[in-house]
Amino acid sequence: MIDKNSKIRITIGIIVIILMALVVGSIVHLQGKEKYNNLGVEEYQKGNHDKAIYYFNKAIESDPNNAVVYHNRGLVYFKMGSYYNTEPFHKAISDFSKAIELDPNYVDAYYNRGLAYNNLFHHYQKLPTEPFPPEIEDKYHEALADFDRVLELDPNYALAYAGKGNAYYRHEDSYEGMTKAIAEYDKALKSEDLIIKKVGKKGLAGVYYSRGRTYTYMEDLDKAISDYLKSLELEPELMMTIGHLAAIYLDQGQYDKALELSKKYVHLTETKGYALGDYAYMSRGKCYYHLKEYDKAISDFKKVIDDYDSHYEALAYRYLGMAYSEKGDDEKAKGYFEKAIELCTQQIDRGGITIPEAYYERGLTYMELKEYDRAIPDFKKVIELKSMSYREYGHENYYNEAHRSSGIAYSYVNETDKAKEYFEKAIELYKKPGGAKHKVEEVEELLNEL
Repeated sequence: MIDKNSKIRITIGIIVIILMALVVGSIVHLQGKEKYNNLGVEEYQKGNHDKAIYYFNKAIESDPNNAVVYHNRGLVYFKMGSYYNTEPFHKAISDFSKAIELDPNYVDAYYNRGLAYNNLFHHYQKLPTEPFPPEIEDKYHEALADFDRVLELDPNYALAYAGKGNAYYRHEDSYEGMTKAIAEYDKALKSEDLIIKKVGKKGLAGVYYSRGRTYTYMEDLDKAISDYLKSLELEPELMMTIGHLAAIYLDQGQYDKALELSKKYVHLTETKGYALGDYAYMSRGKCYYHLKEYDKAISDFKKVIDDYDSHYEALAYRYLGMAYSEKGDDEKAKGYFEKAIELCTQQIDRGGITIPEAYYERGLTYMELKEYDRAIPDFKKVIELKSMSYREYGHENYYNEAHRSSGIAYSYVNETDKAKEYFEKAIELYKKPGGAKHKVEEVEELLNEL
């Protein structure tokens, strides 16, 4: 008889611009004739996923009615999936479904299938005003159904609440929608001991990170910081927590705290091969820039450009221009600003959901060049594209920020009435639920200086 409780716990972190998924029930050792399964387990633990799949395939050939082996292979496929390659998640779902067919009460298989479904949808992949395509919407409902089934089979399976929280976070794209995610994370965190027993302290750290990320979306930054700090207390090297907390400190102007975290992020990237190295260097470079350590900042921004095919390339060029400008090298600064504008224009021409970001970034670069007559139309374009820009996207609401930046641009060309109009609108937007309330005082000061 197979003992499903004698399991090696493995926490699998899935990095997708957002949340941590915690795969449990992990790889199961079997005895006797199931040598292929055990070889698969060994290869998985070494990180040799293709070899693990090979041995699990052999195990299934020898015993096609073994639910545990299908579950094991599904976990390997899940590990192989990513935001940019979702095909392994489909394979994982197929294997978890087969395990459930063979054992209808296989609670871990339901939970892990729910996580795999979660990875097939995200609100960043569509406009806020658009529904998901029916086939994607179905995956959302299937995920929720799996987590509910887990709780029917085992009411103490606290991670299922976190799974539901992740589903709501990934599906919803509004402040109100995020409150549903928070409610589920709250339920999960009432059972910290059960979570630690299931997936260890790193798993619990992942739940705190996930709730903190949701609070970040909601601009409830005090609660987000509290959750991130708790996450790091439990697991000091949790990459996503480090990156998100550093971003908040940067946004709040707490550059020393942000630098400490960004240095740690870069160190983990360099020594342990952590992903998103371009984000780490960009974060550290911005800290150095704001702390007036321009040579160090320049080195980091060049690292982003030279070593990565990075989403942050245009941003890195703009910051390079800003750093060289501060060093008094206006000629170099202009060249980098022009390169940033070129990249933003290319992104605008390609189209897609990142158009508001590209217009906004180009507008900021024109501001650095003091070409306010070009910056203002770009900010207005962001505002015009409200159906695309009025949302939290990568820690920014470009619709809100475009109002603030328009006010600044108009103030530079002495159009006081227009500056006042945009500043007042920015304050109104920041004060709404989910708005960046910590920026209200800054804009009020700008308004008073007109």
